[in-house]
Amino acid sequence: MAHEFDVQLDLTRVNRASRHVALLWARRAIGAAIAAFILFSLLQFGWPWGAIAGACGAIFLGFFAFLVVSRRASRVNTRWIALSGGTLHIRATEETLEVQHAAAGMSIRWHALGPIVKLRNDWLLLTYSQQNYIPLPLEQVPEDALLFIEAEVVAHGGE
Repeated sequence: MAHEFDVQLDLTRVNRASRHVALLWARRAIGAAIAAFILFSLLQFGWPWGAIAGACGAIFLGFFAFLVVSRRASRVNTRWIALSGGTLHIRATEETLEVQHAAAGMSIRWHALGPIVKLRNDWLLLTYSQQNYIPLPLEQVPEDALLFIEAEVVAHGGE
């Protein structure tokens, strides 16, 4: 069984999706960097100097992690900006999710898709590597296709 449909992505929708994905990446990267540095500083220098050194280092590491995440999100956003304004043809089969555009195309197996991020007007299908995502505007996708996509993602280990 295959579900096929076309969606139009506008620039505001792509930017909103990109900001949301960047915030997901930033929370993980910045949180891990800050926690690791504070723990290391406390173990190395003890209380209170370790806490002071940890806080100062965490601010620096947090800023550095934010820059790295911003660059990464910018690269992913640039790919989707190139596809905005045109028509994306999406085909969901039992094996893959295929996205075709006049300029590019991709085919992703269901087990490579991770969580579905459900926003107010969109779904974002994240890949497990989180190097990419697929935005789906809810008002442009048939209801049976949404249910099929959600069932396939969950059946293959996504959430």
